Amino acid sequence: MEFAKLFTSEKVGQILILNSTDEPKVEIHFKPESLGVCNIGMEFNKGTLSEEEQYEKADEYFERVTLDMVEPVVVGLIDKLTSK
Repeated sequence: MEFAKLFTSEKVGQILILNSTDEPKVEIHFKPESLGVCNIGMEFNKGTLSEEEQYEKADEYFERVTLDMVEPVVVGLIDKLTSK
């Protein structure tokens, strides 16, 4: 199974999606011009699902994630972090 996807966005450059093999977590990594490398980590119902179910949720999200899904999140976060 894949553990990484790399998208190229005209707005923010490269966006790397990682499906962690160490824990049920999906991470979005990006490097805007005005900041260093940034990442967003998503855990899936930790504490309410079994670890196996959490891995299944992470795998499901990773399989269906697209640039159209993550680009607005990344752009919005960059705007919030860099606005004065």
